[in-house]
Amino acid sequence: MNLKRLRTNINLVIEALFIYFGGACSTRYIAKHFANIKSFKISHVASYKWIKGFGTIFKKLTEKYIPKDLNLSDEWHVDETVIKIAGKRYNTWTLIDSETRYVIDWYLITSREATSAFHLFSKVKERFGSASTIVSDRLPSYNQATKVVFEGSKHLKVQFWYDETTNNLIESFFKRLKHKYRTFHGLKVKESVEAILQEFFFFYNYILPHSSLNNETPARVAGVEYTEIQRKELLLY
Repeated sequence: MNLKRLRTNINLVIEALFIYFGGACSTRYIAKHFANIKSFKISHVASYKWIKGFGTIFKKLTEKYIPKDLNLSDEWHVDETVIKIAGKRYNTWTLIDSETRYVIDWYLITSREATSAFHLFSKVKERFGSASTIVSDRLPSYNQATKVVFEGSKHLKVQFWYDETTNNLIESFFKRLKHKYRTFHGLKVKESVEAILQEFFFFYNYILPHSSLNNETPARVAGVEYTEIQRKELLLY
């Protein structure tokens, strides 16, 4: 999707994205909202095309506006959760910085094997380096990948309620992801789900303020830099 060729007012598109990613609203709800509140007719199919189409744009923005010094963090938390696409189980491997709540990277694949952890970790290591500690559950797939890729990091494996360190941070994030997932679980093409996930992660990092971060976004707390003009054009916070 090209913003310059967009026929609809960009503010309406962004409003639709806020409604969709800010809660558990469906594309049908968006269509009703615009018809009742804005007197603007749009089908739920068209609103879905907006949402899906912005995935590529947000991916490019994520690559442009990246945080600095995430490698100075004490902990990165990693975990995976299941998403079904056309009845098939996929795992969303995700790595989050504990201090800024910034989602560092993610990977959608059917496998829960060590090769998937290697893939995610290698991408992150090349781009951001490594944190002092990698926190995961006790899935064996993390063991060798952490040891080889993040060779200088301590690996904390948590699972039980009495562990001093928990993985509650990323588990809480997955609850939010699952809440959003209910509105697009009927999608049957992996690429479509990936596009929407890309937007979800972008909104989580750059658009939606977090109460746990004093109503700042993870991107701002992580030191992402952009000019005031860029902030207004991209509706960043």
